[in-house]
Amino acid sequence: MDFRDNASANTSEDCYSILCKIYKKLSERKILIEDWGGKYQSQEISAKTGKGILQLHEAIMRAYKVWNSRISTAQLNQWLSAMLISHPPPAPNGRRIKMRYITQAKTRPPGFVVMCSNPEKVPKSYCRYLVNGLRDDFNMPGTPIRMTLRSQADKNPYKNKKKPSQSKLKKHLK
Repeated sequence: MDFRDNASANTSEDCYSILCKIYKKLSERKILIEDWGGKYQSQEISAKTGKGILQLHEAIMRAYKVWNSRISTAQLNQWLSAMLISHPPPAPNGRRIKMRYITQAKTRPPGFVVMCSNPEKVPKSYCRYLVNGLRDDFNMPGTPIRMTLRSQADKNPYKNKKKPSQSKLKKHLK
């Protein structure tokens, strides 16, 4: 849409109302983006002269690349071990939380799964520490990252298995 073709959009009141709507939408987006990590990139453009359009396109392509990026499990596990060494998880009730490994489950937005013991006892502050570390170390500023903590206790095949009873053959051997 070309605003120069629309005669009513050239009045100062219409331009002011359009700018107010744009500012309101941008401020809403800014709040959302701050929730996504507090670090966001802004790009100044001019609708009148077209200045900054190429830089905006480059910024969009960088964000798209990060949005679709995939990180190997080996890199993530090396990163997780370094993060655990620098700041180990807390030990609620004196029991240490063991973080076993991390993997990227999906992209768009990037989603990560950390296998650990007692995921319900990991504080949200420690999850934020891990998410912010991912943003910093893998260069994902302003990208929403979803982190899920999961336990493997449900997948233990011997969890509810009964102990074997005495063999029937043994009673005939007496």
